[in-house]
Amino acid sequence: MKYFFVSFLIFGLLLINACKEEEHKKPSNTAEPTDRIKADLPTKTSSFLLIKDKNGQFMAEIDFDKMQVKTANTIYKAKIKEDKIKYYTNGKLVYEVKTNEDDYKLKDAGSNLLWKVKVYSHKINISNNEENTDAYEIRNNNDVIQIFKKEETIQTMEIKGSGVMVSGSLMYTFTPENNSFAAGIFAIREIPVEQQVFLFAHYLYLSK
Repeated sequence: MKYFFVSFLIFGLLLINACKEEEHKKPSNTAEPTDRIKADLPTKTSSFLLIKDKNGQFMAEIDFDKMQVKTANTIYKAKIKEDKIKYYTNGKLVYEVKTNEDDYKLKDAGSNLLWKVKVYSHKINISNNEENTDAYEIRNNNDVIQIFKKEETIQTMEIKGSGVMVSGSLMYTFTPENNSFAAGIFAIREIPVEQQVFLFAHYLYLSK
């Protein structure tokens, strides 16, 4: 057993050294490979986000380091299991999120699909089915967030500083400021507010 441990330790040290030498050989302008979904997402600069409604009332709190979401009455703590992130409250599974190459899915405790989010560099499609048919589409058009359904505009939003403006009126505030066009998720009334928070949080989490 002692011989095996020593051999394993030596192998590990040799492997680390080889990786460092290989890294040193790389040209300085060589970009690291990255999967598609992360390449499409913006860079997140804060590990914490507080969301309030138009009246300044607490709406949600997202802690990316702890992978924790807090809503008005509930704290959801995440656990990573294989290719899924599962959210629990008081030890009870409530939601799970499964991420693929260019989409992620919010499911209930029984693994039933609630929402599928298809991610592109310039838009997000959200639907309640695997085929992503009859989807809502969120686009960033010169800093104006547009939400479409069947090619018809159903809402427009702008982010000014920490404020999210819907049709010219303040609806939400982000602390610290966050200019992600994924905020358009909050304009889709068919999605319950709590689930909006999870969809938005996971979009930002993927950008970490």
